[in-house]
Amino acid sequence: MRKRISVILVVVGLMVLITSSAVKCAGIGIGGTLGFVSLNMGDLKDWNQTYKDYCDSVGRTSTLGNFQSDILYGAQGKFSFGENFMLRFGYSHLSGKQELEVTDPAWLEEKFTHQVSAHAVTSSLILAMPLSAFTLYGGGGLGYYLADYAVTDESLIFGDIQWKGKGSAIGFHGFLGTEIFLGKSFSISLEALYRIAKIPYLDCTESNGGISTVGDHIKRVVDYTTGELKDLELDFGGLSILAALHIYL
Repeated sequence: MRKRISVILVVVGLMVLITSSAVKCAGIGIGGTLGFVSLNMGDLKDWNQTYKDYCDSVGRTSTLGNFQSDILYGAQGKFSFGENFMLRFGYSHLSGKQELEVTDPAWLEEKFTHQVSAHAVTSSLILAMPLSAFTLYGGGGLGYYLADYAVTDESLIFGDIQWKGKGSAIGFHGFLGTEIFLGKSFSISLEALYRIAKIPYLDCTESNGGISTVGDHIKRVVDYTTGELKDLELDFGGLSILAALHIYL
C-alpha cells in the first residue's frame, strides 16, 4: 500500500512541476474522452478456457462467454510548446468481465463471473503536424495502472464464493490521431492507441473460501487434474479507438 501511495505521489508531483512551467505556453486544453477498447486479458481468458476444457473432459456442460470490454471513459489536459510539441496528461477508466457457466445433470450448477477494472493515470509526449484543416499527431508515454479484480462463484451446492484483489504496474502506450478544430476554442479528435499494461499479481483483499486467501496473491488454476496453481495476471494491454472533445483556454 505504501508503495502504491508513493508512486501516485511521484506521478502527481511530476504533473504539477511540468504543468507549472507549461502554463506559460500559448495552448492549454482540457477535454473528455470516450472510446472502444479491446483488453487482452490473456491469463484470465486462459484460466476460464482451462476450466471449460476440464469440465468438458469429465462430462459436464459448460458455456464460456467472450471477454467483454466496457466503454472507456476519461479526461485529459494538453499543453502546447509551439505548433509541433505537446504534453498530455490523462485519466482513463478501463473495465470488463467474462462469465462461465457449468452444469452437471447429476448435482452441479455453477456460474463464474470475473470482473476487472483499472484506473490509469498517464503522461504523453506528442509530435503534431498542423495542416490547413486539421492536425495529424503521434506520440507515446507512460501510465500508472491501479487495478481491481473480483470473481464470484455462484454454486447451488456450496453457496457463493468470492475473492477480491488489487494490483498495480507501470505501463506504456503509443498512439496516432487527427484533431479537427471547430473555431479557436474547440476541437474534436479521433485516435488509435495501443497500450502495454500487465499487472503481474494481485493482493487478495477479500475471500470467503476457495484457492485464494486474504494477504496472499490471488491464484488461478493451471492444471485441474494436478491442482497446479500460479499467480493470476491481468493484462490491460490492447488496442483502443478514442474520440475526444477539447476546449482550449
